Amino acid sequence: MTRRGWLLAAVLAAGLVAGLVIAGRGAPAGGSSVARGASGWMAARLYLEGRGTPTELLRRPLQEAPWLEGAPSPADRRTLVLAFPWQSRGGDLDTTAVLAHLNRGGGLLVGTSGEVVPSPAEVRLLEAIGAEPEEVGPRAMSPLRWRAEARRPLRLRPADRWLDAPARIELRRHRWLAEPPPGSELLVDANGRAVVAAWRHGRGTVVTLPAEALSNGRLGAPAHGGLLETLRGLLPGTWTFDEYHHGLVEAAAELPSATRLGFDLMLAQLGLVYLVAVLALVRRLGPAWRERPPLLGSAATFLLRLGTLHHRLGHHRAGAELLLRRAAELDRRFDPDAELVALAERGDPAALVEVGQRVARRQRPRTLG
Repeated sequence: MTRRGWLLAAVLAAGLVAGLVIAGRGAPAGGSSVARGASGWMAARLYLEGRGTPTELLRRPLQEAPWLEGAPSPADRRTLVLAFPWQSRGGDLDTTAVLAHLNRGGGLLVGTSGEVVPSPAEVRLLEAIGAEPEEVGPRAMSPLRWRAEARRPLRLRPADRWLDAPARIELRRHRWLAEPPPGSELLVDANGRAVVAAWRHGRGTVVTLPAEALSNGRLGAPAHGGLLETLRGLLPGTWTFDEYHHGLVEAAAELPSATRLGFDLMLAQLGLVYLVAVLALVRRLGPAWRERPPLLGSAATFLLRLGTLHHRLGHHRAGAELLLRRAAELDRRFDPDAELVALAERGDPAALVEVGQRVARRQRPRTLG
């Protein structure tokens, strides 16, 4: 393998190692009830357990949840917590199972991600429960004013109909919020827009709020803890935190067929790419040939090589005749006689040398005596 081949192989190996390292890094897992980071919900789950509210982790698709089987029972009422953003299986959302859970009298707490653009799963879920994403980001045209408006915190106050709701909730500025049905506001911003809302859907209760409001980084503030306590009283039964979409899956839970197929296709594509790269490195393109080094030397060496080539090809007669023509073109007084012409037509190496000598003697400059 050439040096270039070894270099390409080293680059591919370094890229593979870098990809494995990056893929092995832990994601922040915002919205996960087992995440200890600032955006996780672990503190909220531990708070509920400390206050006597039962909690559990859902580690399989919602449509396979055991409480959705059979007739609804008051003893089996629970609150399903769907907090965004999801780290895996973003397209695996069964809104039919969500609506069936609500129709059985269950509660639903939706924590929106507040990212620049809502994920498709968030849009589908909010539309299914009667709330759609509404853009509320900065609208200033000046870049400086836009930046100042984007960095201004989002301060919430209780809605007029909910006087017991906690005050002094403060969040970062969001680009979009869930727009709930009219009259469902719990906490609103300075413009009166609903940020935290609760309403009835079928036989169940729905609550929407930014996931940041109950995150580990915010829950230490008394107002945020008060918000969680208020929601604990609103939402019934056991709180079931969806961890299936945050990457926590039971060993017995099967992956969706579409997910398995996509993963298999990705592995096959990566294997094909590396196979083609290896074949390109170990197999040369065409037969190997050695490049001739450039000819270096003086003009005499070049002329000697050129003369050797003409001698091997037998260009003696053509060279002698060409020599006479060029001499006549350069000097009009030069007129080769019959003997010189016959000598050029003889066509052997000695005749070519003799013609050159005679032409040189006749072209030699005359000196004044």
